[in-house]
Amino acid sequence: KESNDPAFISASVGAGKTVNIGAIAAHVSELGGRVLVIARTGELVAQNSAMAWKMGVKNSTYSASLNTKSTFYPVVMGTEGTVSGALDSEFKNVKFDLILIDECHHVNEVEVTQALSDKKEKDEYSQYTKIITHFMRSNPKTRIIGYTGSPFRGTTDIIGGFWRRKIYDVSTMYL
Repeated sequence: KESNDPAFISASVGAGKTVNIGAIAAHVSELGGRVLVIARTGELVAQNSAMAWKMGVKNSTYSASLNTKSTFYPVVMGTEGTVSGALDSEFKNVKFDLILIDECHHVNEVEVTQALSDKKEKDEYSQYTKIITHFMRSNPKTRIIGYTGSPFRGTTDIIGGFWRRKIYDVSTMYL
């Protein structure tokens, strides 16, 4: 069943999240789509970007910690803080077809769900919430896929609120 519901992939360390991110970004960009990949740290952005380049995916990086802010290519790899800080400038009129979130268990699903139902953005919302609501409002058909090695926020399973379904699970036991 085709769905626009936010979904995630649970994959343990060593399961190939970075390769999967690169493969999905390649597929969408080859179809003419735009992809935003968000990670918490510049180190993860650099890792995702380098793997994507190795896979032939031209991509820009948008991360203050990496001293680069480019949106030239249709695939943009960015840190949450730097992207969030540019929503009213560099990303004001940009639309993405797909947002991939590395370490998606950090997204506050209750807050995002509330923010999407609000008609205006609030300054107190988290950076992830601001990013998701901004791009979902500019393109309601934006699809969101998260990646996590730990599908819990604290002790609560992330599925059910914002994250509607788990697409795949690569557990440590499976590996």
